[in-house]
Formats: sequence, C-alpha cells, structure tokens
Amino acid sequence: MSGMKSGLLALGAIFLLFVIALPALADDTVENLIKAAAQGDARAQYNLGVYYENGQGVAKDYKKAAEFYEKAVMQNDARAQYSLGLMYENGRGVSKDYKKALELFEKAAAQGFIMAQNNLGVMYESGRGVSKNYKKALEFYEKAAAQGIALAQNNAGVMYNNGQGIAKDYKKAFEWFEKAATQGNANAQNNLGIMYANGQCVRQDYKKAVEWFEKAAAQNEAQAEYNLGAIYIGGQGVSRDYQKALNLFEKSAAQGVVLSQSNLGVMYAGGLGVPPDCVKAYAHLNVAASLGDAQSANDRDSIQKEMSPDQIEKAKEMSREILKKIEENKKRAASKQ
Repeated sequence: MSGMKSGLLALGAIFLLFVIALPALADDTVENLIKAAAQGDARAQYNLGVYYENGQGVAKDYKKAAEFYEKAVMQNDARAQYSLGLMYENGRGVSKDYKKALELFEKAAAQGFIMAQNNLGVMYESGRGVSKNYKKALEFYEKAAAQGIALAQNNAGVMYNNGQGIAKDYKKAFEWFEKAATQGNANAQNNLGIMYANGQCVRQDYKKAVEWFEKAAAQNEAQAEYNLGAIYIGGQGVSRDYQKALNLFEKSAAQGVVLSQSNLGVMYAGGLGVPPDCVKAYAHLNVAASLGDAQSANDRDSIQKEMSPDQIEKAKEMSREILKKIEENKKRAASKQ
C-alpha cells in the first residue's frame, strides 16, 4: 500500500459573489412593494426580486425573481443587472446563458457596481460567454480588489501566483492574499497558509501556516482542512497528531476532497489515529478511486485480497453512502450561492 499524501493542495480562487438578502423595512411589505413595482418603481422591482430569490416573506421563486429583476433592469438599475446576471450565470429562473450574464455584468460594472467587476473577471478567466482572456480577467479583479472586495483580492492573488495575464509575482500575490485574508476570506487564508508553508515570497514558517490554515478551516474551507491535516501528519510546526489529522480529513473528505478520502483509507488500513478497519479503509479508497485517484484504486484492490465477500459488500455500500453525502453537501453549498 502507498503512503499518505501529505503535499499541500494548490492555491485556489473563489469566484462568484452571492446575492445579499435585504433587511426588511416597515414599508417594504410584499403588498406595498407589488403596488410600487406596478407603478414602475425600480427599487421596489429590485427588492421584490431579492425577496423571491431568497424566500424573504414569500415562497422562494426564482422565475418570479428573474421577472422582477428584468423589470428593474429595463430601468437601468445596476443592482438588478448584477443580480439577473447571476441568475443567467447559474440558470436560476431562466435558462443558463453566459453571454446574457456577461452583458448584464458589463452594464452593472459600467455604472461602478463593484461586485459585477469581480464577476466579469470570472467570465474572462473561465471563458464563459466570451473568449478566455487572463489579462482582462486580472484587470477586472484588480478594479474590484482596489475597492476592498475580498473575493476579488483573492482572485487577483491567484492570478499573480500562477502567472495568468501577467508575469508570475509571488510578492504581489502575497499582498492580495493578505488583504483578503484579514477581511476573513477563507480561500485567501488557506492560500496564505500555503505560501508560508512553502516559503513563497516569505520565510518558510509552518507555525504561521498553521495559524492561517486554522482560520480557514474554522470556516469549513475544505482545502484548508486537508492542508492542516497534512501538517499534523508531518508534524510541521505542530506536534504530530494522527487523531487531529483524521478528524480534519473526515471534514474535508465530506466536501469532496479526493486526497482526504485517500488518506482516510490509508489511516484506517494502517491504524493511524484509529483502530485498523479494512471495511472503512476499502470504502474511503473506493470513493477516492471513483473520483479519479488511480493510486487509491491500487490500494483498494490490495486490501480487497484480505477481505471476505461480506466485508467487501459492506464496504461498497459504505462507499455509496459516502458519495451520496458528498453530493448532498455539494448541493447544499450550491443552494447558498
């Protein structure tokens, strides 16, 4: 059987911003808003869109939300342009249409709507609705980042770190990550941890890395949970602790991180931080293999030789349950966007 994978996960960006729920105002009852919207009040039309999208005071209805956003868009409301753009981006209440989303983000950004600038960066980086253009993506990220948007700061940092749209610049990447991380952005906190662990632009400092990984992991950031687990396996900056590593890998694995599934399989097989359990070992390795990890498939097949038919069937059923939970967690996370 292969050993555990302890390399840190690569830097990652977080892309889209979320629609913000509105605080309920005394005169903003649904009835009053409907009356005002019918009279052409763009603010009321936008607010009704938000109410229906988030289920505030009404049953959640993406189609109605899109309809009210569209009414406000016709009056050049930047917030509605951004919100409707998100709906086209995600296919909520309307058919998914990246070109339409791009057009709406461009209109909102042209009016100075900061969050739309970040999303334009996403569209250009990913090539959604437009030809992929890293240079343009970075321009939009930095516009939003300069105005304090943490997601854009993290995205810009990733571009500098990877040399996308600009020459690779770890110093600039670190600066953007630090700005975003101090605002509480979990991805940026994880990315700072990676830079401290690898000694990129800064002196290698595992204790600092652990501090940032812990901040991100406290927000359930899956990569940070894996990275912190890897740190506890290696005993870098902390005392080696298999039990803590196991707990962190379990949290990360539940969110679909393949390396965490693989490491759980190895830990259950070898009795690291937990009593040996071939059924659980097989189950986690089987999940990792089904998610594309070839080495886990080899390790699973090696364990299988020592298992009874009943144990194998039980392990396969456990794998199915794990995969089901992963999908449920992904859907739950997506529903919050």
